[in-house]
Amino acid sequence: MSKLKFKAGLCAFAFALAFFAPHADARAPQARGWRRIVPMRSTRAEVLRRLGKPRRGNATYSSYEFEGEEDARIDYADGKRCSAGGEWRVARGAVLRVIVRPRRVPALHLTDLNLDMRKFRKEEGSGDVQARTRYTDEAAGVTYEVFEHGSGPESGQVMSIEYGPTARDKRLRCTRAR
Repeated sequence: MSKLKFKAGLCAFAFALAFFAPHADARAPQARGWRRIVPMRSTRAEVLRRLGKPRRGNATYSSYEFEGEEDARIDYADGKRCSAGGEWRVARGAVLRVIVRPRRVPALHLTDLNLDMRKFRKEEGSGDVQARTRYTDEAAGVTYEVFEHGSGPESGQVMSIEYGPTARDKRLRCTRAR
């Protein structure tokens, strides 16, 4: 009888592992993407179901505006694979990235997000965008572009949030012959 219990327990464990393993990434906040639209996993059809018809767009992008909240641009794969000059090994219509521009009053500041800044690489702006700094967490595939100039109320304001491929998704990038 104990062998039967062991086999039943083993089967239950195998089932749980098979069911929950593909969803393990979904626990991380950035892995859920924006409004459950996840680059390299979501498709144009899913975006249309979740958000409806875009305000503007074409075959490679959709643009949405949400009253008083935020604007979003979603870029899609054009279907060209590596051999046809494409950048990613994903199907046509796969979401490549989502760029969100918050429009909140009061403004959204980086400190409002309570992020673990040790996970982020900081890139100072240069030239015309000198006052903008990009904070990128490559593992999660998220970048915050922040206005950082002086000490006024605009300093630290989040200008955009970009959800893109994660570090694990880099395997899907096409390699170019040199």
